Amino acid sequence: MRFDRDRLSDPHRPTLLILGGRGHASDVLSIIEDVSADQVFPFDIVISDDDLPDSPRFDDREVEVALEIEPELKSDRYFVAGVGYPQIRKLLVDRALAESVQPTPAIVHPSAVMATGANAGQGTVIAGVTWISAMVSIGVHAYVGYGVKVGHDSIVGDFASLMPGAAIGGSCRIGEGALIGANAVVLQNLTVGEGAVVGAGAVVVENVPAGATVVGVPARPLES
Repeated sequence: MRFDRDRLSDPHRPTLLILGGRGHASDVLSIIEDVSADQVFPFDIVISDDDLPDSPRFDDREVEVALEIEPELKSDRYFVAGVGYPQIRKLLVDRALAESVQPTPAIVHPSAVMATGANAGQGTVIAGVTWISAMVSIGVHAYVGYGVKVGHDSIVGDFASLMPGAAIGGSCRIGEGALIGANAVVLQNLTVGEGAVVGAGAVVVENVPAGATVVGVPARPLES
């Protein structure tokens, strides 16, 4: 299935590009589909991937597929990243911005709770059954997976990924491009540095330096 502007429902509506064509992009599309069911979503959707795998995951879904950011999409284009890893997501975002494509506002699943004063930046995706507590600030192009809880007054940096089931205590700082693995726990008042990785199921009880990888209970630096 390749891009065909004539097949889109309304050629005058803006186009939303989901950057990436694998499993995470499918998850992002599912969130958008649920948002669309809950409210009018004013975009026609195109999956954009330079190396799209031979996969049926987008068959029979209301999307088109393009192998690149094609010239036909030059006007009225918006994008959201469909990649789970922060470093790759940043590369795709930088490329889209260089092509003068604009990020969407934050996409928030209708079952997510955004408490008083919580906010999320452009291009951020927040999945279902999440709890974003009061006064939480989430940066641009971040990902908050299914079932994540973020405690009050925490800051989640640009391009960070909080994978499904992660729990972030109150007043935490999650650095730019950090990845918190599935079902990991970061206790209150702690900092996870820029580009750090917290392994799945780990329990963070002390600050994690920038670029470090920690695993286990309690979380300790991964031995090389």
